[in-house]
Amino acid sequence: MDLLRRDKFGRLFVRSVVTDQGNQNVNPAYSWEQANAMESSDRFLGSLALRWQPFSWANGTLNFGYDRSNYQNGGMTRIGYRISTNSSPTVPLGSANRGDGWGQSYNANVNWTFRKDLRSDLASRLVVSAVYEQRDNQGDSQSGSELAAPGLTTTNALKTNFSISSSESSIRSVGLVANLNFEYKDRYIIDISGRRDGLSVFGASHRWQEYGKASAAWRVSEEKWWPFASTVNEFKARFSRGQAGNTPGTSWQYETFTIGTGGTLNPNTLGNKNLAPEVATETEFGFDAEILHKYGLTITRARAVTTDVILQVTPPAAAGFSSQYKNVGTLDGTTWEASLNVPIIERRDLSWSAKVNYDAVTSHVEELNVPDFFSGLFFYTKGQQLGTIWGRRLTRFCEELPSAFRDRCGEGKEWQKNDNGLIVWVGPGRSWKDGVTTNAWQAVLPATQSPYGVEESWGMPIVMRDTLSTSLQKPAVRLPVGGKSIPDFRWSVSQQVAWKKFSFYVLVDAVRGRALYNQEKHWSLGDFAYTQESQLGKSVETAKPLGYYWRVGAPDASGVGGWYDVLGPSNISVEDGSFVKIREASLSYRLGRVAGVGNWTMTVNGRNLKTFTNYTGFDPDISSGAVINANDNYNFPPLRTFTFTLSSSW
Repeated sequence: MDLLRRDKFGRLFVRSVVTDQGNQNVNPAYSWEQANAMESSDRFLGSLALRWQPFSWANGTLNFGYDRSNYQNGGMTRIGYRISTNSSPTVPLGSANRGDGWGQSYNANVNWTFRKDLRSDLASRLVVSAVYEQRDNQGDSQSGSELAAPGLTTTNALKTNFSISSSESSIRSVGLVANLNFEYKDRYIIDISGRRDGLSVFGASHRWQEYGKASAAWRVSEEKWWPFASTVNEFKARFSRGQAGNTPGTSWQYETFTIGTGGTLNPNTLGNKNLAPEVATETEFGFDAEILHKYGLTITRARAVTTDVILQVTPPAAAGFSSQYKNVGTLDGTTWEASLNVPIIERRDLSWSAKVNYDAVTSHVEELNVPDFFSGLFFYTKGQQLGTIWGRRLTRFCEELPSAFRDRCGEGKEWQKNDNGLIVWVGPGRSWKDGVTTNAWQAVLPATQSPYGVEESWGMPIVMRDTLSTSLQKPAVRLPVGGKSIPDFRWSVSQQVAWKKFSFYVLVDAVRGRALYNQEKHWSLGDFAYTQESQLGKSVETAKPLGYYWRVGAPDASGVGGWYDVLGPSNISVEDGSFVKIREASLSYRLGRVAGVGNWTMTVNGRNLKTFTNYTGFDPDISSGAVINANDNYNFPPLRTFTFTLSSSW
């Protein structure tokens, strides 16, 4: 689409396709040209630190921090702004909105550290701490339609469709911590700690949670008997076992309602006064090594068992609420991490070093204390790998058909693979290319003769079904990379080169074997706005009707199927989101003294420079703050940015 194309009046088009599909997929260029938006913010940061050492072996610190930010935003659409794409839109009379809010946080901690040499070769350290944190937020917004006069931006100039909303929250936490450390002969290290936390976001019946940690390290290379001293000059083995908590959301413990017409309260989320934090117990072991006084190698394996996992589930119908947050089960995960530092060249005027990182994570549902259920793209059941997308499958291979039909599938047979790689019914004596020339698109195969006992239309995609003719919705291997949203592995390589006054840095990272649900493409299928739906330039052999992308012969009860399938994930919309990205590159030049002043350095830096991928969305590198994010639903892709910096020191 040419988003900058204008009509005969010089106006950008609201929508560049002719179908009447409401307000979604409006031309973004039109919105930015016609609507005025304003955002402003300010922030204050302050901290105070006090230290007192009454004895040589004891000292105390008091730290206090304060952070406050304020923001305002607003917007106005002019009279004449076309917010509707209907064929007969009402006269647009403009709109305006305003919002403001603030957020502030306090944190304070008191630490006492006690050090004591129990022997000449045995040192000990005890640290006790108390921590208090508080985060407060408040926001207000207002909007409406129909400006009383052109150009006004204040909301009191609006006449209809008023909307007012506000929000406020306060989260408080208290932590008590004790840590005990022993170091013997500079090579045996033991560390033990305990923590007790109280948080306001915990359920009213579970306000406190305890955590513990113990770790040990052994610098084996310091032993006199170490046999590899000439090659492995430093080798430290380490082991630790500890706990950490993932806190619930701000409102998850409470009953929530939506306010309907006339102030009617409609139940939304059922409260849970017993809601506890997720507790992850991680057992980790590994080693750090330095080889030939130049190569650094680190290997770590960790197993994390997370209990009291919080998920949003459907409560019994008698409760009257649509959802509830509960501690429902246990996750079991394993992580492998490795890093290697390699100095490639070390000369007076030239140095070149590289660092390679690798990590792989797997996690599955160990226990589930509620019935199996869907949540978004994922289906939760015992033994299931975490983050596995479940969806329908369109048949791609003859062996996926019921056994009685496999011999009738293949080139020149009744079921054939078309140019999209899908198995379709064409009947005897026809090819998948004959749809237009023989008017075959109207042909129908009766349910009694079809593979799944469901009527099929000629040339249309076939949904795989079970023995009861119900469409399958499973994490089958035919979904890209098995439907796994957690990657098989990640890796990165960074390189640093310094030559005389120049220095160069580049970071390349990659994700391999990760499934993504391309909702952007999928939604466009339903709006007939996806590239492959256009038949421009296609021959009579390859041309297809729009229903090919939207419906499947006799659809399921939902009324639609095919590629679109009411935004249901499938092996069409779930793609392999693997990528390699040039994440960052920078070039610096040290100018030195300029006019006899300072020590100046000039740097040019670029981020997100290039992505190599087969993914058809904007960018497979998506993130939204969620632990598992497999839904590419109109997230703004990472910006490619360039920064020039001039710095100096005196």
